[in-house]
Amino acid sequence: MTQYHILIVEDDESMREIVQDILDLQGYRTYTAENGQEALEALEWLRANLIVSDIMMPVLDGYEFYKRVRSQPEWSHIPFIFLTAKGGRLDVLMGKQMGADDYLTKPFNAEELLVAVGSKLAIAERWKHAHQREIAAVKRNILNTLNHEFRTPLTHITTYSAVLASGGGQLSQADFQEFCQVILDGSNRLRSLVRISSSWSSWRQGRPRASMKEDEPWSRATPPWCRRASPATRRGHKKRV
Repeated sequence: MTQYHILIVEDDESMREIVQDILDLQGYRTYTAENGQEALEALEWLRANLIVSDIMMPVLDGYEFYKRVRSQPEWSHIPFIFLTAKGGRLDVLMGKQMGADDYLTKPFNAEELLVAVGSKLAIAERWKHAHQREIAAVKRNILNTLNHEFRTPLTHITTYSAVLASGGGQLSQADFQEFCQVILDGSNRLRSLVRISSSWSSWRQGRPRASMKEDEPWSRATPPWCRRASPATRRGHKKRV
């Protein structure tokens, strides 16, 4: 069974203890804070699965606390339940406009609290699994695409290199340079794919990819080594053994 961690933010000690006792008896791990500022400090080390917060609090009220939580990417997904005073219709409307997941009006009973908490945790769990499936699908697609993309230039390089390695005596100067250019283009393509693969690997591991000057493509001009030697030069060249 998943152990859920719930942060309770309430300045009234009696209400804070009531909420904590109800959730503790249900098997949740609870943590408390007396105001929004204390709660923000707690979130720096606590991986909360849900937040239950009062609105009217000293130092930092519930509205401002909610805004700051939602402004942080690592916290923005945490379900948020507001606790409002009886008859606080404006508080409810404000909470809905801000995007809070739910609200409870004081006084509430244990069942109302547990239903609200349980339903929001279940929704968050389904969203997490759906997100993980999407990420897995993207990873598979990237791997399949890279596999195909690597094979195409590699096939060209292998095929044309084999022809040149066999001697290529029947090739004209133009054909020889064309073969070299195909090999060079394939090499540049492979180099780009390696860079993309490296970036993706860094992204999976949460590491920024270092900027490399080598990312600039190799020159597409035919290099000196790719210029076919003259027949006289070839005749005077001794094969190494």
